[in-house]
Amino acid sequence: MYPGGNGKSLILLTGLALAAQAAMPGSIAANSCANVDAQVAQGKLQLKQGKLDNAISTLSKAAQVLGTKPGSCDCHYNLGMALCKKAKVDLTDKSKSTTEFLSAKKELRTAVRVGQGNAIAKAANQYMMSNVPQVYLSPKNGEGTEMIAARLGLRSSDRGVGGAPARGKVFEFYADWCEPCKELKPVLAKVKQEYGDQVDVQSINVDDKNNAELVDQYDVSPIPTVIFMNPDGQVVGYSVGYAGEKSVEKEIQKILPNKS
Repeated sequence: MYPGGNGKSLILLTGLALAAQAAMPGSIAANSCANVDAQVAQGKLQLKQGKLDNAISTLSKAAQVLGTKPGSCDCHYNLGMALCKKAKVDLTDKSKSTTEFLSAKKELRTAVRVGQGNAIAKAANQYMMSNVPQVYLSPKNGEGTEMIAARLGLRSSDRGVGGAPARGKVFEFYADWCEPCKELKPVLAKVKQEYGDQVDVQSINVDDKNNAELVDQYDVSPIPTVIFMNPDGQVVGYSVGYAGEKSVEKEIQKILPNKS
């Protein structure tokens, strides 16, 4: 017992101390949330003012705190834009601009996935398609991709009647909210109708968490992205965005049984 106190006062003091401790985490969290919101707002202002280095620094710190929480979409989008603009400024330094473009792609892709069809996600997808050079937007393709297919169990083992060759595969990465994806749908429907016995066409919704590993393994960024896989599981062609029916037809020819 404290000097000059009594049992009741000690209980009261203890209760007040415990109540204060219980309140602290929520208060700290609220302050942290307010701070990161202020950081994002500051970074967006710096981006608008053309202070790219400052914007990248400010938004990067906010992105580290936010991670991929639902409310992080705006931060990743603006950080992606800042990095992309900086990459264009640094085009004379190939190594530096490449790193910045790849970082921009990562941030914009995160905004697309976190936003899942909100206005910012749509803007991020369009910005990525329009501002990041195509060379950085390609999914994984060529030698070595057959190993990815093997790990994911995607290598074709089905045989047609009479021992026909295994079929190639077409993976369309899309989202319900993506307008270019809607343009692509009838083209792929035609592919199914014409080549359904020779090619397996599958649609992969990037907003479905069950598809996250497939999206990540093939490094799919903007949507729509389509990969064309021969029967051995190697990605021998791809398209990013809506490239038209002729482009799809050209890639299909690479994975037909008599072409593989």
